[in-house]
Parts: sequence; structure tokens; C-alpha cells
Amino acid sequence: MFRLIIVFSMIVVSFCTSAQVEIILLKNPGEVYNGQVVQRDAFETTDTIKFKCVNISGSPITMTFRRLVLSSSTTFTDSFCDNSLCVDLTGPDWSTQNGFGTTIAAGDTSDMKGAFEFTSAGDLTIRYYVMDGSYTPIDSVDVQYTSFLKLEEEKIEFTAYPNPAKDVFNISVQTGESKLQVKLYSITGAEIRFVNLVEGVNKIDLSSMDKGVYFYSILRGGKAVETKKLIIN
Repeated sequence: MFRLIIVFSMIVVSFCTSAQVEIILLKNPGEVYNGQVVQRDAFETTDTIKFKCVNISGSPITMTFRRLVLSSSTTFTDSFCDNSLCVDLTGPDWSTQNGFGTTIAAGDTSDMKGAFEFTSAGDLTIRYYVMDGSYTPIDSVDVQYTSFLKLEEEKIEFTAYPNPAKDVFNISVQTGESKLQVKLYSITGAEIRFVNLVEGVNKIDLSSMDKGVYFYSILRGGKAVETKKLIIN
């Protein structure tokens, strides 16, 4: 789900004084977004934003495009599509140069679509320029993303043995993490033992515990990430 908010932006760029293009966001087709900022919240790894650029000049225009990363505190990859190409982008500044361009008849439209894949949480501001055949800016729109991506935590690698156990229960930690603990519980939920774990083999003394069924939880930073049964003979 994405939250869409439109705010006006003072984009200091010298554009042609007469209107030539209207930038339309397909999500809100009744609005014109020239010189504005589109704000989007991303809760998933991928998102696509789709604009249409309408030629309102009254004559054909060769449209070219530029994507400029204004700021970023997230990690991401993106691609761009218009009517004639779709390309994966690299670097903070990309444009459809080297012969690429689409001639748009009066009243017709060109796609201006960006697809994003986020690999971390953070903020991203992108500016899309609509340019003419000589790569002179006609107009632009900014897109501000806030990525709330929560990546799955790295799985804790450990082995616990023997089970059933008698006097000693071994927990071997293989991830090298320094904030792991283990808690032992009775079958009624009463906490019996709490031990800080280190990398390698940790020996838990069970000699003073009665025979029966117990549970143990592996904790990371005080939060249980895995709970299993332990039998003491």
C-alpha cells in the first residue's frame, strides 16, 4: 500500500515559457504534475510510478528524458521506460541520449515510467526531466520516496545437543553474534536458567535440575527468535 501526497515545489529550472507538455500521473489522471513533488511511501521491496507526458504544443515534439538522483539515504536499483525503450539505470544521472528519442504528435502522449527495487529503508528523491530533441529541459517532476522496508534478520545458526540431555546441554553458536542468550523454562513457563552465549560451544549445567520436559529459547538482543523443547533424563 502506498500513501500518495502531492505538494508544490519551487524547482529552479529555466523552462520554456509556453506550455508544451503536461505531466500526468496515471494514479491521478485528472491532475497535472509539472513542477510538483510526488511523495510515496514504500512498504514493499518494489514499486513502479507511471507518468504520461502529453504533447500540448500543437505540433510534433521529439521527447527525450533525464533521471537525476537528487538525494538518497536508501539503497536501490531502478529502470526507466518511455514509448521506445526500457533500460536499467546506473549512476545518479541518466538521460536518453545517443540517438534515443520519440517523436510525439500533437495531442499524443509518451510514457515516463520508473520502476524501483529497494534493498534498505531510507529516503530517496528523484527528478524526471522531460526534454526536447536537443536535450533542453521542457519541464520536470520530482518523486520523493520513503522506504519502510524491513529486511528479514539473519537467521541464527546454532546446534543444541544432546536432547534428551542429562548433566550437560551444549549450544554451539556459529554466527559470531555477541548479543545472544538462552533461557530455560519449566513446562509451566517458570524461568529456570539464563545464560549469555558466546561463539563456539556453550555448556549449560543441568546437574541440579529434575528430570522432565522443559523448553529453551534463543534470544537476540533480549528478543526470543527460536524456542524448542528440551528433555532431561
